[in-house]
Amino acid sequence: MGKPRLSFLEWTQDWKLVHQVHVNTAGLNYAHDFLASPSWYVCHITPFVSMSDETLGQVLEGLTSPGESMRYYPERPCQIVLVERQPKGTPRVILLPTEPCHIYHFGTCHESADGRTLSFSAVTLGERFTMEWQHKLWLSNSSEEPGILHNFKVDLSGEPSLKRTVADPCSCEFPVIHPYRHVSVGNASEAPRYTYLMAAADGLRAPYTAVVKHDARGLSRDVWNAPGVVGEPCFVPRLGRSSATSGAEDDGWIIVQVYDHNNHTTDFAILDAQRLKSGPVCLLHLGHHLPYAFHGTFTPNTFVHPPAKVSSPRRSQAKL
Repeated sequence: MGKPRLSFLEWTQDWKLVHQVHVNTAGLNYAHDFLASPSWYVCHITPFVSMSDETLGQVLEGLTSPGESMRYYPERPCQIVLVERQPKGTPRVILLPTEPCHIYHFGTCHESADGRTLSFSAVTLGERFTMEWQHKLWLSNSSEEPGILHNFKVDLSGEPSLKRTVADPCSCEFPVIHPYRHVSVGNASEAPRYTYLMAAADGLRAPYTAVVKHDARGLSRDVWNAPGVVGEPCFVPRLGRSSATSGAEDDGWIIVQVYDHNNHTTDFAILDAQRLKSGPVCLLHLGHHLPYAFHGTFTPNTFVHPPAKVSSPRRSQAKL
């Protein structure tokens, strides 16, 4: 069996393929998310997925599922993978070992102007993580092994090296960033500053009942404790596309789904991102519950499709 193949394809808004990079990467077995800086693609080789004949056989025989088989396999590598984004020939691939963890979702990404450092964030799950349906609330054992937001810094000035530190200690998932500012290049002051997290309040690990606004500069930290269970937040920039180069990074709204378990109903809360802890500026009451869904994404475009035309099959004219 050959090495797993990792492919990155880039498209324009009108779906024209403009760039692609393909590499074969030993050990790669699962990639849920990735980042793209001006020079690099970033993904993760997880030690929580086994592609052994035994595991694959159990999945194929219906004895287990891919999710149920997710657990820490000490023999598997845990590595951050950097793939050269604009290669002149064969793409350069850098494998950087890190402490055992599983990454579903990456956050911010910043590349220094001189290309010597690459910094990014991600929510990591530790060695005890499994996909257990714990308390019938969440598809992981977050009460035993919560997701924690970490910062990663890659030094590319010489032999590549990686340093990992805790960014925010709360139990969280779904890091959300301004959609036009989650990746940057330049000096440190130009790096993305704010990350919004679906989080557990008051030190509890499940369920998620808060939205945390994490400040990468450490100057502030805002928390909104919801009156129910929250879903993934979505950031909507007030200035739309123009907010990519103008206005404050947190000038916008957070929209988040909130489930009221007492009344079995769902609301959508709209929060001022600059005044998160002040609570919703608007609550949209659905009057019924809504199953959780992810992921939400802001777009300034309005997509209008003409109604579908449905025609009935022509009845047979044959005489009986």
